[in-house]
Amino acid sequence: MSNKKEFILNEEAKKLIDSYEESDDEENAGLVTKHQIKQDLSGTKNLHKKEKENDNIIEKVKDLNKQTEQNKEVKEIRKEISKIKKKLNDLDEDDNSTKKKNLQQDISRLKTKENVLLRKQKKSNVNEEGFSETSTTTTRYTVKRNKEDEKEIFDNEPSQKKKKDSKIIVEDVSPYTRQSYSVSIAIPGSVISQGMSDERKSLIAASIARLCTIHKVNEIIIYNEEGTPLELENFLPNMEPPIISKQQQQEQNEEYDEDNNKGYGKGGKFNVRVPVEKHTYLGNVLYYLETPPHLRDELIVPLKMLQTIAQSDISLDCEHHRTEKQFVEGVVQEDGASVYIGGRHTIELKGQQVPPGLRVTVEISKSKKGSGRIVSSQEPQKKGIYWGYNVRIASCFSEIFTQCPYENEGYDVITTHSDFGKNVDAKNFSIPSFKHLLIVFGGLEVISKAISSDINFKSNVDNRKLFDLFVNVIPKPGTTNISVEEMIPISLSTLRKHLDYNLPPAKIEPRDFSNFFVQHKQ
Repeated sequence: MSNKKEFILNEEAKKLIDSYEESDDEENAGLVTKHQIKQDLSGTKNLHKKEKENDNIIEKVKDLNKQTEQNKEVKEIRKEISKIKKKLNDLDEDDNSTKKKNLQQDISRLKTKENVLLRKQKKSNVNEEGFSETSTTTTRYTVKRNKEDEKEIFDNEPSQKKKKDSKIIVEDVSPYTRQSYSVSIAIPGSVISQGMSDERKSLIAASIARLCTIHKVNEIIIYNEEGTPLELENFLPNMEPPIISKQQQQEQNEEYDEDNNKGYGKGGKFNVRVPVEKHTYLGNVLYYLETPPHLRDELIVPLKMLQTIAQSDISLDCEHHRTEKQFVEGVVQEDGASVYIGGRHTIELKGQQVPPGLRVTVEISKSKKGSGRIVSSQEPQKKGIYWGYNVRIASCFSEIFTQCPYENEGYDVITTHSDFGKNVDAKNFSIPSFKHLLIVFGGLEVISKAISSDINFKSNVDNRKLFDLFVNVIPKPGTTNISVEEMIPISLSTLRKHLDYNLPPAKIEPRDFSNFFVQHKQ
């Protein structure tokens, strides 16, 4: 009804505009017309508003009349029941049993009728409170289950609780914070190729880094889809950081030249040339961009391949890149008791001795200026602060799972995109509750190639069972070919609501991969 009136209003507005003629006076041309239209339209809107209010009042009155009639029926039914009960009580035990049975059947029939009327009343009351049966919105309700603050989830109408066997014990997590669960993505190294220019390779890697930061991805895995062995000694996390090289030379009483010593140190040039293939190239750019700018001179070996991205103005600009917050990123100094956090600032550690050269997360002391303590990098996320992503390279597809950093848990929900997957626009679409979600990109063809070239996978196994969910994130696209770097933002944007409103299980069992992987003899 409301949609129809809105349509009529637009038609009337069009007629009003067409019916007016502008003034012949050039100075006041159009002013009279606009004023008249504004007045008439506002009058039309008010008229329709009053009509809507009247309709609502009429509907409410009708509902009240219905409820009154139903109440009368219920009262009459109860009177009938009480009369029949009296007749039953008046009957002697020796009376005909068929008469008793008939009276009892009448009572049962009337009680059923009474229950039907009461249910109708209850449903109408629920709808008046705003929980419409036809509503497409889904509301989450949390109910305290026990003293340990475990929660029980009910979706949709609060009056319609799920059955006991479908209850899920979950942790209480505020939306958008992702405090106690993680999202990982796995991308093939073929996102870039050796034939591309440094500018294009750096741009693709930077766009992936920015997208993952925007959507709060916790881990980026670059997997080898070709089956050839990878040389990872030139992957930045595996290389000796400049701060360690500087300390070693100083211990040997050698003069440290920041400009000529392979480019190490502040002011050094990106002149370290090492062979890197596409997986390492992509990983190094992602790692470089995630490292806070104030720590790059201390932690990043100035490889020649990083020159393009270093000279660009691309920045992730996330929380852990700042130094004035409660939590900061720093590098442990030579003494092992202080942490450099950028500029000329260092933080003295409270009773902690740590090996030098490590990148650490420090919680700044509120009571004592210039001091703090080292905490887990997960600590900021527990307070709802996104703290960057980790980068790792899987030399084969199986290493995505076997080298998972979440020990004793692993990825409890694994999904990928497919044209034959579940339509993300479907009303009943949902992602299972997860603690560590893994989204694998590349498409089924690339994934199948990666699995078939991995000697750790069994040959006669249905590898589709490796995934818990196939999702069609963009049904019927206008092109037949969507690249990985295009699919990443489409998928993360489409699934954002499901990722932000996830309530993770309080406990998960590690996944059994024995049906997929070959058991090698030790």
